[in-house]
Amino acid sequence: MSNIPKGERSESKLEVIHRAIVLRNRIRTALMLDFGYSRKNMEKFIQNMVKSIPDREQREAAAKAIREAEEDFVKQRILDTRKRIIDSTLGITGHLRAANTISPKYMKEFEERRVEMDRALICCNVLQDELEDAAISLFADKNKYSDIVMEVKSIFLMIKALRQSDNRFLKDIPH
Repeated sequence: MSNIPKGERSESKLEVIHRAIVLRNRIRTALMLDFGYSRKNMEKFIQNMVKSIPDREQREAAAKAIREAEEDFVKQRILDTRKRIIDSTLGITGHLRAANTISPKYMKEFEERRVEMDRALICCNVLQDELEDAAISLFADKNKYSDIVMEVKSIFLMIKALRQSDNRFLKDIPH
């Protein structure tokens, strides 16, 4: 056990994996809740689109047609987005675990470890893009996503720091 108080210790190399797992669980909850999809926000969108139609019956018919099209779009969009987000979140933890299993003794192993971390970074970027797109296309409250997006950014920075700290292996690797 360390004599250094927990608050004064530096983050463990495994902390990034732990935080990625916590993020994955938070995102899973968002997926079950359909990303915060808001029918109310969709209705505002539809009403805004048809407000310039002067005839009440035509306006209602247009609103109904838009509503039906949007509902079909949203259902499919939720399914597609779920898959991409799940793939990205699993990719972050999977690539970090793969990188963590490599203790480089040779340059090729060092490069393989680096590639796995690069892939985790790519998954972070894809995840962030998917979350931002979901917030827009699913009429969701962007504030519900801000915490998750900030956590993805934090994990991204932790992975970059981990990559930087991996340079410590270079002094022991034969060139």
